[in-house]
Amino acid sequence: MTNAAILLFGNDPQKFFLQARVRCARFKGTVAVDFLDMKLIDGNIIDQIDMAEKFILSHIKKAARDLKKLMDKAMIKEEGIYKNVVYVAA
Repeated sequence: MTNAAILLFGNDPQKFFLQARVRCARFKGTVAVDFLDMKLIDGNIIDQIDMAEKFILSHIKKAARDLKKLMDKAMIKEEGIYKNVVYVAA
């Protein structure tokens, strides 16, 4: 198996790549000092992307959620979360 296959389809890629996880956090205010919520997301990259999106959507205000419904979901994933995950994995 290649490294990419382990990261994309493996049941526990963190067994082989300890750094292959996503860290999501919500802070109080504009300074990254006081955590309101933090989640360390494990699993394969596909699952990590879905869980990161759920974390983000659970912390945005209702007005932003309504706006999100108007936006193309694939575009948000491609330009936001996917690029960050792929950048870190590369």
